[in-house]
Amino acid sequence: MADTKISGLTSGNPAQTGDLLAIARSGSSLSVTASSIAALATAGKLINIQVLTSTSSNSTYTPTAGTTSFVAELIGGGGAGASNNGNANNKYAEGGGGAGAWVCYFNSSPAASYLYSCGTAGAAVANASGGSGGNTIFGNASNNCAYGNAGGGGGATAVGNGTTTQSGAAGGTGGVVNTGLFGFNGQDGEPGFRSNNASNVQVGGPGGSAPRGGQGGVGQVGSFVSPKSGGNYGGGGGGAAGNNNTIAGSGAQGVIIIYEFS
Repeated sequence: MADTKISGLTSGNPAQTGDLLAIARSGSSLSVTASSIAALATAGKLINIQVLTSTSSNSTYTPTAGTTSFVAELIGGGGAGASNNGNANNKYAEGGGGAGAWVCYFNSSPAASYLYSCGTAGAAVANASGGSGGNTIFGNASNNCAYGNAGGGGGATAVGNGTTTQSGAAGGTGGVVNTGLFGFNGQDGEPGFRSNNASNVQVGGPGGSAPRGGQGGVGQVGSFVSPKSGGNYGGGGGGAAGNNNTIAGSGAQGVIIIYEFS
């Protein structure tokens, strides 16, 4: 039987107690590689989660020391519902705001830092359509990480005399994922509903809900339920209804959640 030569471990590269030994054969030779079990156990381990909420355009994210890869979730800002103007001669049923879109992004070679901005919340304004939510943006062209997603649109207003059953104003459109990215569009806001004077029903449209984010705010139901703002993060605000000069629910701002791995 031929002698077998074992190589790989030397006095300059000794195995340590607790090391994992990998043995490979090539012909009549065996090579041995020692790997620290502790090092193997920590590779790819989740070491931190950062939740970024700043809406400033010059905000900076710095990976935690030891981060070798990360997953970033982005949610755009939600749009606001539409408000009514309190005209006693008209019956209003306003639309709800659209929700922000959701994007998921993996980076296997993090830079030292990244610029980011979370989408602003859509503002509800008296006697007007709802404001749109802002886009959530992570990174810039210099570090090859220019990723963003869209905020939801605001709900629309409509005027009716309340003499017939009819649809109310349209809801806002949900945010749309940018081409080439993995994610889901935000849910559209729902339209309002209004009926004839006999039943005297006006209902504001609910806001859209954000994928993996906040729920949409409920719409106004006469004098019984007030319109609600969208939930964190990215939910659309509920629309106003009736003729009592109600301000609709606002949208919720966007967010970036980063999962850091060793």
